[in-house]
Amino acid sequence: MTKIDIVSGFLGAGKTTLIKKLLKEALAGTQTVLIENEFGEIGIDGGFLKDAGIEIKEMNSGCICCSLVGDFGTSLKEVLNTYHPDRILIEPSGVGKLSDVMKAVQNAGLGTEVELNSAVAVVDASKCKMYIKNFGEFFINQIEHAGTIILSRTDVASEEKVKQAVELIREHNEKATIITTPLAQLEGKEILAAIEGAKDLEAELMEQVKAMHDEHEHHHHHMHRNLHDIEAILDASDLDAGVIARAKAVFLEIAKAEAKVHGTTVEEIHFHEVGAIDTILDVVGNILALRYLKIEKIFTAPVCTGYGFVQCAHGLMPVPAPATAELLQDLPHYRGTVDKEMTTPTGAALLKALASPVKDIPKGFVGKTTGYGAGTRDVSIPNVLRINVGELSAITQEEGIPAKAMLVLECNIDDMNPQIMPYVIDRLLAAGAADAWMQPIIMKKGRPAEMIKVLCQPADRDRLTRLLFEETTTLGVRCYFVQRTALERRWEMVQTEWGPVRVKVGVLDGRQVNAVPEFEDCRVLAEKAGVPLKFVEYAALQAAKKV
Repeated sequence: MTKIDIVSGFLGAGKTTLIKKLLKEALAGTQTVLIENEFGEIGIDGGFLKDAGIEIKEMNSGCICCSLVGDFGTSLKEVLNTYHPDRILIEPSGVGKLSDVMKAVQNAGLGTEVELNSAVAVVDASKCKMYIKNFGEFFINQIEHAGTIILSRTDVASEEKVKQAVELIREHNEKATIITTPLAQLEGKEILAAIEGAKDLEAELMEQVKAMHDEHEHHHHHMHRNLHDIEAILDASDLDAGVIARAKAVFLEIAKAEAKVHGTTVEEIHFHEVGAIDTILDVVGNILALRYLKIEKIFTAPVCTGYGFVQCAHGLMPVPAPATAELLQDLPHYRGTVDKEMTTPTGAALLKALASPVKDIPKGFVGKTTGYGAGTRDVSIPNVLRINVGELSAITQEEGIPAKAMLVLECNIDDMNPQIMPYVIDRLLAAGAADAWMQPIIMKKGRPAEMIKVLCQPADRDRLTRLLFEETTTLGVRCYFVQRTALERRWEMVQTEWGPVRVKVGVLDGRQVNAVPEFEDCRVLAEKAGVPLKFVEYAALQAAKKV
């Protein structure tokens, strides 16, 4: 008899820690197979598993309950026939619905020699309330359908937090076994015994899942969200306005592409794959990473799309998928040599909303750091994304002069809700503007108004002009060339008596002529040390003079 155990939980909750502990302390010596569905998630360390004699079956092109329903049953049968395991551990995507994974196991047609042994949810005790608020549909599903719920990080969470987490869980699952003892204090065999002790509840939950799916014929329980739903999720988050604005810009590009493909409006479009919470996390995570790395400008080389066909929510589609092809308009791209989808709608939308296309490395670019992200799919070429981070000198290599021709776009606004103005500025910056600002003006008949001004590259003119028309009430946009002279800039790390501070240094003819300490660095140090912020800034400036 092969036992199947499902270990669910959000990214960072502690699934990996739990699985490692079970494999090492409870399942050593048994034939165990781990099936990972790590869409948008960091999986278990492959080296550890190999050393432990654990076979890995990875499925990374979707979630078990959606595009992988067919493949999931085939994969399970393949695992059973190939390895004849004593036990199969399934680690679904962090935002996968546990009920759908359980149903997928039930529908796989595995016969009487296989049983669903347990369904476990790992919950970070310190984030339970936040997850219910922000990801209620998915998070609550994991709680409701788990026979055992393991609270992680109880050793660092306050007693009140742990108590609150238990109370919140009990509101959605009165019968599950809840483990609050820190995992480090438990043996793997003790945890497994507690998990397997919940079998009666497991059977009851399986009947509930079966009844629910039989009634609805698998209505595809991923929420098919529209643009308004996604914007509401972003607005309800604790993210700052700039990050929210850029994320909204990405999803607006997707909505416009989907609307055009389906022959409808942005308001009527319902997202499928890109409406899932993990896609929202992908988009927001990318934007947060750009902010963390202090990236001011993004350039993208021609994009490799791949070719062939891909299975989507609407069936078999050519590569690039229709929405991806629409998003790639105005972005240089090529088919390449790989017979697979190499650019997804989400990736194309991030480039569309945040990057400026270039055919080659921009003139004057000086690289400082190179980063690589490796995919898990085996293809005929290295499956890696490379990013070069560096600085772009204001001096053009072609002309050898410090002045650079740029465009200024401007329009007057006197009839729009002023609360929208900062949002428009954020949208413009996210769409590639070098700078954007508002200027108070007086129009005819003494009417107070605002002039929105945008500094941009000539190649970005049409895109930013369209954005002004779409997001404001203006009926016209003026455009004229300006010469921009900018100092060469670089970041320096200086030490103060309270800690390190980044300083942006302006250089003219090889000499430092300007230095501005990074405000957020100074603020953090001032709050931590309890000293005036101006003291920290002054110390950073003095240290910068010695660089």
